[in-house]
Amino acid sequence: MLVSVVIIGRNEGERLIRCITSVKEMEFDPTQYEIIYVDSGSTDGSQEAAAKLGARVFELETDKPTAAKGRNKGAHEAEGSLLFFLDGDTIVDPEFLTKAAAFLKEHEDVAAVSGFRKEIHPENSIYNKILDLEWLHNEGEAQYCGGDTVMRKDALLQAGGYKEDLIAGEEPELCHRIRKNNWRIFTIAEPMTGHDLNIRNFSGYWRRNLRSGHACAEVSVLTEGETFGAESKRNWIQSGVYLGASSLLLGFLQLWAVFPIMAGYALMVLRNMRRNRWRKLPFGTALIYGMHAHLVWFPIMCGQIQYHWNRKRNRGGHIIEYK
Repeated sequence: MLVSVVIIGRNEGERLIRCITSVKEMEFDPTQYEIIYVDSGSTDGSQEAAAKLGARVFELETDKPTAAKGRNKGAHEAEGSLLFFLDGDTIVDPEFLTKAAAFLKEHEDVAAVSGFRKEIHPENSIYNKILDLEWLHNEGEAQYCGGDTVMRKDALLQAGGYKEDLIAGEEPELCHRIRKNNWRIFTIAEPMTGHDLNIRNFSGYWRRNLRSGHACAEVSVLTEGETFGAESKRNWIQSGVYLGASSLLLGFLQLWAVFPIMAGYALMVLRNMRRNRWRKLPFGTALIYGMHAHLVWFPIMCGQIQYHWNRKRNRGGHIIEYK
């Protein structure tokens, strides 16, 4: 057995069936991989559906499931020397595993390799459209991977596995430890997975970015600022500038302050649109993305505050679900 495809999920329903089906349709020798599905307490029949499609199914026996626990469980049960981690709401490009396995064979010092992820339905909502653009990464050596990646099992075990009490950001934190063991992480310029974000309202958008802020703060602390430290600091500075300037304007101009505040926001959006001309986005998409870039700081800041507040009170975080 060369590869163990480890899928994690909770109440993914038809998305899980679609994910496993896409794995079975890969252009990869079916005798050289197995499918493992780790479930986190689904109530929609996901376990039975996965078993019918030929997956080995395992249930997390915990009242506080995390993605990290699911991936560790899958890795523990895996028979392959390579682990292809997937989320249950993704579909796999049929050629990616072949290319990733070949890359790892040629580069013996690389622990994990990823490709490009895209949203399956960016047209379904402005939130899908915005966050589809967030998946863009440069090819080459990377600081960390995402949830979808092909990883050497030896490298994972050597690093001690995923940190199971993390509610988000478990991949960057793991990659920090893997790189400390003199392994490298790479992104190759190949399509890897399609993702079904399925965010259709502002509350889902807010919770997703709140979780990102929580992960940013926690991983920065755990890695002593080596991973996400700059991003965490930048968010604090941006928050201080935005809130401070707005407070001063409101103090001096009261309700009239809304005009310079909105004018300043419009200028920052236009600046972002200009800086992202290389993406060659339609005007409407560029405008929405520019607005997102200068609104997302607030839920990220709130996520950072939530983490530090819980840490001060010696309380662990709870999973932040956004769909």
